[in-house]
Amino acid sequence: MWHPNDGGYVAIPAAGTPVRVTVTRTPGQTLFFQQLQGNTGKLWICSRADANKTTGVGILAMIAAPTLSGGVAVVLPYAAVTIPTAPSALNLAEFWIDADINGDQCLVSYVRQ
Repeated sequence: MWHPNDGGYVAIPAAGTPVRVTVTRTPGQTLFFQQLQGNTGKLWICSRADANKTTGVGILAMIAAPTLSGGVAVVLPYAAVTIPTAPSALNLAEFWIDADINGDQCLVSYVRQ
């Protein structure tokens, strides 16, 4: 069953300070993290609140900035995490998101079974 994350958007008010996706245990089998149309910098998927973009400690993935053509995003990059043989093995509360630009957002959604 496809079940989107409540709210969907995670805003990063201060670049360099990762924001936890949720504080509530939220099991999922596949997690999706996607850039938004208005973002201009990279997003970082982290495994901890003190992740360091310079050293890579706590960084799970980097999502490139949207590709623009005529000022409009034509590619919205994303990252996905999945454990296909273990339903509900992932927990959204164990992921943080950081950004290169203050105020950028990430669309987070998940699949649970």
